[in-house]
Amino acid sequence: ANVHTGLPKTGTTSIQTWLRRNAAALRDRGIAYDRFEMKGEPLPNSQLEIGVCQYARAGQVVPNANTRRVFGLRDVAATRAFAARVEALMGPSVAASDPGSTYVISSEHIGAWTNTPAHVEALDGWLAQYFDDVRYVVYIRRQEDWLLSRYSQTLRRGMSVPLEKFLRRNAAH
Repeated sequence: ANVHTGLPKTGTTSIQTWLRRNAAALRDRGIAYDRFEMKGEPLPNSQLEIGVCQYARAGQVVPNANTRRVFGLRDVAATRAFAARVEALMGPSVAASDPGSTYVISSEHIGAWTNTPAHVEALDGWLAQYFDDVRYVVYIRRQEDWLLSRYSQTLRRGMSVPLEKFLRRNAAH
């Protein structure tokens, strides 16, 4: 498996959108990219469910309060229950991919949430259930580029805020 992780604002959404749009053509070339659709839970492109499984394996809840709220991950038991549902989809997805194909996972959440040796071990251990060989591609970005990208995204979402005000508001980030 190839695991693409990028910190937020490193182009991961663009990569994920491209992977999703071209999944059929990629599969024809031996590259599997699968997003899980879980009933009642609109999972985003970012495959954040892999990061949730990582935290379940580590015996923790994910650090992002919004993710916990949206997916009902109020405690370790709820996180593990969510992970069990993902695992019920992951196994068949991997099994359905052609032998010898490359399975691709792409998530900025993994990059942002994997910040201790225990998290790295949990992620690697979780992925080892499915793959004999896991390779990681990590994207990083200079902070000033990150901030301008975040501002651009704010404008695309229809918010109207002058750059100077945005910079002051985000100075701590």
